Amino acid sequence: MPIGYSNVVNGIAKALASVSQPERDLVAMLYGFDGQSRTPEEIARLCGRSLPEVDQIATRVMRRMRHPACAALIREALASADEGIWSALAGEHGIVSKAESSVKVAARLPGDLRFAIECQHGTVENWLSAYASATTRAWYRSRFSESEIEALVLKLASEADEIRLPWPLESLARAFEAETEAVETAVRLSGDYRMYAGYVAGMPLGTHAPRAIRLHRILAGNHAGELMRAGLLAEEYRSEFADDACTRLNAEIAMASYPHLFLRVGDLGWCGIGEAGSRVTAAESSGEDEVTFHRWSEDRKSRPETPDRDAIRLILEEHGPLRLAQIQRVIGKGPIEILPHSVAFYVTTCDEFARMAPGIYGLTEHRAGDLEFATAGRLLLRRSACLQYVYARWAGEPADAYPLWTAEMEAEWCEWVQWRDKNLLASLLAVADPSRWPIDDSYRETWLWKKECLGHFGLEKPPRYPLEGVPLIDLLALVKAARWRGAANWLLANRVRGATRLLDRGAASPMALLIAVGAVVAAAHWQRTHVVSPDAGEIDGLLSEELHRRGALEWNGASGRALLERMANTIDHGQTGWVAPAELRHLCERLRDQP
Repeated sequence: MPIGYSNVVNGIAKALASVSQPERDLVAMLYGFDGQSRTPEEIARLCGRSLPEVDQIATRVMRRMRHPACAALIREALASADEGIWSALAGEHGIVSKAESSVKVAARLPGDLRFAIECQHGTVENWLSAYASATTRAWYRSRFSESEIEALVLKLASEADEIRLPWPLESLARAFEAETEAVETAVRLSGDYRMYAGYVAGMPLGTHAPRAIRLHRILAGNHAGELMRAGLLAEEYRSEFADDACTRLNAEIAMASYPHLFLRVGDLGWCGIGEAGSRVTAAESSGEDEVTFHRWSEDRKSRPETPDRDAIRLILEEHGPLRLAQIQRVIGKGPIEILPHSVAFYVTTCDEFARMAPGIYGLTEHRAGDLEFATAGRLLLRRSACLQYVYARWAGEPADAYPLWTAEMEAEWCEWVQWRDKNLLASLLAVADPSRWPIDDSYRETWLWKKECLGHFGLEKPPRYPLEGVPLIDLLALVKAARWRGAANWLLANRVRGATRLLDRGAASPMALLIAVGAVVAAAHWQRTHVVSPDAGEIDGLLSEELHRRGALEWNGASGRALLERMANTIDHGQTGWVAPAELRHLCERLRDQP
């Protein structure tokens, strides 16, 4: 070992020169100076002596090493090897647990150092007590004073109910206003916490917390600021961690269990809260990050996860994309009984199913170009579907936001609407782009002329008053979605807050709050695109920090009160845009009075 060691070896050799060669050889074998471990019986046989004689010789040599001349040589050798001895005993974390077997701890040292320590101190534990700081649980060394470490250990114990676990070590250090290294030492010295992959976790560790830590490292690290569907996240997780058969459902359960680390943003996906732990995962040889997860078995690989989900998949394979009510009707005619809310759960959360258009679901492998056009027409040639498209495009949603929203479908809608609803046709032409339709050039010119002459959006609706309160955590989710996309609109607000109807005008309330707190710039009309403001990042950080620390957000909390002040300033400066100031003031008062 490079504890090493020329000075150590020379010092011990000089001290042993005061005994006979056979005695030196016996001690060398007994302590394994050559790195080989031998039992006393083997040594007795090799030396041609009995076990009692081996003990007597070892005792005699040890007594000789306590002679002042020999003791000085060994003491000097140990002093020169002090750092190497400590590193070997304490490892990279600088701590030796008192719960560990003394034999196991001593075995980390080369034999000659073990011999020297026993000559001077009797046991390795005595050496640790003499040259390291100690608590009731462990010996440690730190560049911080014992009083600082002790204070942090006590703080960990006294604030156990306030600490959200698991938590990145750096976040805990900021909360304690202490240096990361000092907090890490205190965590390792405590009996209630442990480190895992740069995070502070509770004891016992289990598997849910390590899985959540790994997911958080992906979401808040590799994909910081992004929204990610649970299925894609689970797929990336399994590609990175082959020891855990984490499914989409496993990932969602883990993320839902730790609201201070993860936030669900409606049907758009999940995002990480707070920064990912910056410490690298412990080396495999340390064993610190060893957790037994459930691995894939060949049987599990071949077994369907749920028969209900399989039944829905078979229906969509046979019939193509369908509305939710249509799926439920087909199921009602079959042998398998599936509750309506279960159907909705599967098609909205499982990544093998895709939303082909608002309220319409198909398989992920379905692509508009692969579908019979009659299928799309059958589902979308109705006023409600056309209205959704028109409002979405007017709000700034891309033309291809859903797989069935194609140029062909846009052309078919125009053909279908022109004989049924002239007002809807004018609004549809205002957002349509006939230049991309796959039609004859002369026919395209006709529709371009119609767009120029008739295209005018006439479906504006006033915002719904009075404004309703919005949970602060929903506002954070909307801010994150807006920052991810660069803009926000009322349809996005409905998706984030989980509204049952895409065109629910109740979305005016969260949009008004976005303007009031300064997260977006007010558009000319509440149903148009609102561009994210430069202050959105500050608001995101303010709310995320409190959620990361407390696991919950409330309007009467610190961040909520700060946003209410921002709202008051917005009203006072007349920067409410399309929002009626009186309505916003009333909402602000109601939110301030919440318990």
